[in-house]
Amino acid sequence: MSGTLRASGELCGVLMLDADIVVVGGGVTTLGDRLSSPLLERIDTEAATSPLLASYGAAERLQLADPETEYGVLGASWMARIP
Repeated sequence: MSGTLRASGELCGVLMLDADIVVVGGGVTTLGDRLSSPLLERIDTEAATSPLLASYGAAERLQLADPETEYGVLGASWMARIP
């Protein structure tokens, strides 16, 4: 199974949980369009043959996190404030 097919399947699994957005984070986001373009292309290809998948609007919900932002640090500091 190709990595792109697996990733698009995992994205659709997350969307079935009715997530508003799916954010891809970590060092891989430095790839930018080299990551998102093939993934979005595969999602669109699969959605063209699946009304159910198309109904999720997966391509519109996928976002890449800013590779310059330390989200792990932000999340940890936010969690530290919760009593």
